[in-house]
Amino acid sequence: FIPILPAAIKIGRYTVFGNHFAAVGDGEVFRLDRHPSMANHPVTPMVEADLRKHLATQTDLRSGLINILEIRKGPQQIHSRIDELIAAEVPIIFLSALSNTEDIVQGFEAGAVDYVTKPIQKDELLSRINTHLTIRTLHKQLQNYNEELEETVSIRTKELQKTKTYLYNIINSMPSILIGVDVNGRITHWNKSAEFKTGATSQNAIGQPFWEIFKSLEKYKQIYMDVIKNKKELTFPKEKLKDNRYCNSVTIFPLLTNADEGAVIRIDDITEFEIMENQLRQAQKMETIGTLAGGLAHDFNNVLGGIIGTLSLLKVKMSRKQEIPDEMMSDFIETMSNSGKRATQMVQQLLTLA
Repeated sequence: FIPILPAAIKIGRYTVFGNHFAAVGDGEVFRLDRHPSMANHPVTPMVEADLRKHLATQTDLRSGLINILEIRKGPQQIHSRIDELIAAEVPIIFLSALSNTEDIVQGFEAGAVDYVTKPIQKDELLSRINTHLTIRTLHKQLQNYNEELEETVSIRTKELQKTKTYLYNIINSMPSILIGVDVNGRITHWNKSAEFKTGATSQNAIGQPFWEIFKSLEKYKQIYMDVIKNKKELTFPKEKLKDNRYCNSVTIFPLLTNADEGAVIRIDDITEFEIMENQLRQAQKMETIGTLAGGLAHDFNNVLGGIIGTLSLLKVKMSRKQEIPDEMMSDFIETMSNSGKRATQMVQQLLTLA
């Protein structure tokens, strides 16, 4: 805090090189410590004319001297000095005998926080000083708080940017096509896989309707709206999206946030998986056939045994020229017929598995 005591020439107060002079009634000028009345004043004796030394006995705060009349020439005349005080964050109070509005306004324009005119009341001045010191302390605390807050915001911003970059890299490293869309179907995110699959860059895709950039997704134009409305994902496990040669799994997820509405379209190329799954099914079918073949071989053996056994009996009887009763012949024929029917059923089962 720096009090500024101006020289007031109009009332016979002069300051030269930091020493204060005052005129008496007849106009004669005396240095303050030699002034007939002020030097021996019963309340405020001025025993030191050097104002800096005089003020130093009353406070350990810095003090300075400025001729207030210079302000009338314009604030620029003392601009550099006031700037030094303001840069040091020192509140400035003008103590002056000049009380007209013009002088007061010029004092504030010069950078003062307060302007006190004579007669000066000690209690009032101390109260003003304490108030401005308190304001300065609070201002400093607020400034420090703002600096800490700015630093915290800067750190958090860097952390968020780092996290954003990390997530962006994760999304772009995924082999899946990921397309973010808003409620109007316009693309908000377009990862590297989408660029590679479609040939459209992120710069060209963002902001455009997804069905115009990715023509194969036009059939999902209404579906994605249903997903957003119902807040429920939909999956289409085996979709042909390009030249009917590739098998894809298409999943549409709703954005589960309160701030933004939209959806994410994820497309996975499952062509190789589908091929492997078909190969697995074929292998399982062959394994099943192999298992059945053992059982069928046994059944065929039984069938053939019935037929061959019956024929052998007929052959023996015929070689011996034995008479074969009609009832026995009917049984032989029935046995071979049943065995033939059983064989036909087994063949039909094999055809069904094939």
